Amino acid sequence: MVEHSELNFYDKQLKVYQQYVALPTTKLQTEHGLQDVSLVHNCFVTGGQPSAVGVRASRKLIFDDNAYFLPICHPRRENI
Repeated sequence: MVEHSELNFYDKQLKVYQQYVALPTTKLQTEHGLQDVSLVHNCFVTGGQPSAVGVRASRKLIFDDNAYFLPICHPRRENI
């Protein structure tokens, strides 16, 4: 099965195809009520150092620009 974003912002860019692996799912309270969503966990690296962690949630298999971003916060501990 091939699925694509309806928005097609990136239709002229190189395509990457990968094997389908089911993502973890949960329910998320949104502006449209409680929704079933799939989750992707992200780790951002800046200058070779981990800088942030976040979670993207989408009602679709393809995460497009309409996916929800759920930031995860961890307080900075000084003088460890």
